[in-house]
Amino acid sequence: MRKYIFLFFLSLYLLTMGGHFYSNDHFAMYMVTKNIVEKQSLEIPESPFTIKTTSGKKYSWYELGQSILALPFYAAGKLADKIFKTDFLKQFFVSAQNTVFAAGACLLLFMIATKLKFGYRLSLLLAFLYGAGTMAWVYSANFFAHTPASFLLLLSFYFNVG
Repeated sequence: MRKYIFLFFLSLYLLTMGGHFYSNDHFAMYMVTKNIVEKQSLEIPESPFTIKTTSGKKYSWYELGQSILALPFYAAGKLADKIFKTDFLKQFFVSAQNTVFAAGACLLLFMIATKLKFGYRLSLLLAFLYGAGTMAWVYSANFFAHTPASFLLLLSFYFNVG
């Protein structure tokens, strides 16, 4: 049943996401990911979201974690671009990153509830209400760090629950 919960929410989130970045913040974090892979550098082109150093180098002012988490998704998108001879799948795959973390958070909530002996039905209802009735759905389509943070917090809680 666990895989079906994950697949249900992953499908829901993938079908309702835009497949692109919604703000310049997202794009700035994407540029860091892109430059780590393509240029082995943290520098990005100048934008309102860069900090210029005394040596003239420009870096994103956002934390590095989200960009690092996106590296496997960028690599998968790069491979897909090569296979399908396109140039937009890298951005799509990276923008889809949070759908995986959001679906994982729904599954973890179900697993935590069953571990706490909430009962199967109540655990399923809890996962559904979280996944479809909170901002988790909205954040699954964004590239902000809220969704991976929620997933990782739930994961740590799951492993600490007796």
